[in-house]
Amino acid sequence: MKKNLILFLITCLSYSSFSVMSQGVGIGQWRDHLPYDYATNVAEFKGYVFASTPYSLFYYDKEYSSVHRLSKVNGLSDLGVSDISTNDEMQMLVVAYTNTNVDLLRSDMTVYNIPDIKRKEILGNKVINSIMNYGNCAYLSCGFGIVVVNLERKEIKDTYYIGPEGSYINVLAMAHNDTAFFAATESGIYYADIDDPNLAYFGNWHKMPGVPFPNGHYNLVYVFNNHLIINHHEEDATEDGLYVYRDGGWEDLDPLPTELTYSLRSTDDELVVSYKGFVKAYDANFTETLKIYTYGSSNVAPVDGLLGKDGNYWIADRSKGLAKVWGGGYDNEFIKPSGAPTADIFDMDIRGGDLWLVPGGITGTWDNTWRTARIFSFIDESWTTYDPWNTPAIDTLRDMVSVTVDPQDPSKVYAGSWWRGLVELSSGVCTNVFGIGNSSLEEHLLAGPPVCKTGKSAYDSEHNLWVVNSGAEDILSVYRADGSGWQAYNLGSASQGNDVLKMIVDSYGQKWLIPRTTQSNSNFIYVFDEKSTSGRTVRALRSGEGFGNLPGTTVFAVAEDLEGEVWVGTDEGVAIFYNAGGVISDNIDAEKPLVDFDGYVQYLLETESVKAIAVDGANRKWIGTERAGVFLLSADGQEQIFHFTEDNSPLLSNSITCIAISDENGEVFFGTPKGLISYRSTATPGGDTNTDVYAYPNPVRQDYTGPIAIKGLVSDASVKITDVDGMVVYETRAEGGQATWDGRNFEGRKANSGIYLVFITDSTGDNKLVTKIMLLN
Repeated sequence: MKKNLILFLITCLSYSSFSVMSQGVGIGQWRDHLPYDYATNVAEFKGYVFASTPYSLFYYDKEYSSVHRLSKVNGLSDLGVSDISTNDEMQMLVVAYTNTNVDLLRSDMTVYNIPDIKRKEILGNKVINSIMNYGNCAYLSCGFGIVVVNLERKEIKDTYYIGPEGSYINVLAMAHNDTAFFAATESGIYYADIDDPNLAYFGNWHKMPGVPFPNGHYNLVYVFNNHLIINHHEEDATEDGLYVYRDGGWEDLDPLPTELTYSLRSTDDELVVSYKGFVKAYDANFTETLKIYTYGSSNVAPVDGLLGKDGNYWIADRSKGLAKVWGGGYDNEFIKPSGAPTADIFDMDIRGGDLWLVPGGITGTWDNTWRTARIFSFIDESWTTYDPWNTPAIDTLRDMVSVTVDPQDPSKVYAGSWWRGLVELSSGVCTNVFGIGNSSLEEHLLAGPPVCKTGKSAYDSEHNLWVVNSGAEDILSVYRADGSGWQAYNLGSASQGNDVLKMIVDSYGQKWLIPRTTQSNSNFIYVFDEKSTSGRTVRALRSGEGFGNLPGTTVFAVAEDLEGEVWVGTDEGVAIFYNAGGVISDNIDAEKPLVDFDGYVQYLLETESVKAIAVDGANRKWIGTERAGVFLLSADGQEQIFHFTEDNSPLLSNSITCIAISDENGEVFFGTPKGLISYRSTATPGGDTNTDVYAYPNPVRQDYTGPIAIKGLVSDASVKITDVDGMVVYETRAEGGQATWDGRNFEGRKANSGIYLVFITDSTGDNKLVTKIMLLN
């Protein structure tokens, strides 16, 4: 009977664990949300077909018909792939990055990094354009010359500066036959004897005479069926010159009009050429055998393509990811991982686990960048795009700069445009575009109608939506929840016409607006309270005691924590209004917290520009900076818990534009200029009571090494874990509404197999609960 009960518990717990863990990412783990639509290169390696993007890699397992991603999260060393190429002799995939970093992906799918070129000071055009493999070496065509990598020794073997008198020259591509190396450069085709022992000497490289444009810009060179092929490309050209050397002279490879030529590949006796709008295959006599110009209902946009060993054509496409084509070009399949539609992240918001973001932006002078209006959502692990093609109502808008999710109804979203007003989306449908004429939102005083620039919006405790109206006479408006419509507020003559982008509404009902600081406006923040009993409804904050005492010259971010304190990010670190409720009535100033870093007391992040601040369920602060990555600080800011950078973590960039934290599972999303990435934190929002408490994974299987989480707890609950005999093996305090256990006892030893009881209680002892965890070690 007892055995049957245990089996029943295992079955129930396994089902619960599956439902929780089947989505998202584990605690303490990262995942990227990079775009995978735009593929740039394709390579076949060890039964997989790899495709690169401007950001990372993904590959298709032909045996299991599965797609997998490779990025900084799971092995790659960098971001921004410029080329990939397979070295069959060494059984390696060589990955080159635009910043000249190099990875070697081995047959066991482990990565070896060669950062030497990246670290070396090189004047001129420091970039890797393409890769050629020969023997046990990879030859990197670089913006300054040629770098030879010995793949067997995993080191740089040599560097060739082949320009006149050994000068730098931009090498775009390389090829070889049995007797010579060929280099396509920005000023002609160079060649050298393949057996020359001193190829590092520029005098052994010669410019090829007799080519159609001896000093022209050549971006491709290839050898097929013992024939040399070169591609002449001039800037702004609409058609390249693709030539083949046959019968003692140069001739057009294809007599028919073509387009720009992007890549040349061959398999056995077939040459595959990827042009701008189609792919062609040629036999050994350069007779066209196949043209892939459509996927049926959509156009082909190839960057690279090859004929695979399986007889299928694999195309790296500019909008479809990786395309598999067969059946004479009439059958196709599109392959790519799920990823964000853009790497451009300007603002985000998240509610109920639903993430929304916009890719707009403004210039350094707060002008338009004229980007097409687009809004993106990430819901139930799926990305959706709203743009003028599927949402015609936003066709006239530009530069979406903010997004706000309704806290009572996550299906309703408001997105601000830096051009023509505020977009309202309900259940994925555009229901309104609020602007001049149908709201209190006003024209930009300098630009005039129809320009209506709206920045961030935020809800107050009564569910009224507040919106900043940049450059207007009244820079703040509210959309009332009671149905009475819109109302504008004038914050004084000094605020009229000010540019303003960001704002929050604090728990006291005060609105904190961040205007642009200029010679005509020395204010960093406006704080407004339309219900103030003191009669003083607006206070302008800036530097200096009695005026706000804010550091630096510019404010970038403002956030309220769970204790009602307001944290401000500036170009000289962080300032805190500990008594934010009295900022207007009591003329409260900000304080700069002092922190002890390894015995040195300094103001918090005083040398950093703080661009984003977010507060998690444990009241800890996630601080995003302009140059130093992300800091996680304790609730009081006195302790640095984490400092993530692009060098010590998968973080895509040290420059952070925005941060959003899931109220469902504590996942922290970081927007950067190089894309979106997230980290699963240990903290979630806590409740007033224990609600829907569960542990995951549960049961905990022998091969699991991550943290065990207990979720749904009352805020900051005390948690004790005992065995069935009542022996306490671990105790902790929840971070917000979630506690974690590493599965070990107080001595650090892995706990024995069995059922463990989790006793949960709040600080008063009124909210108590017991749940179970099963360990299968």
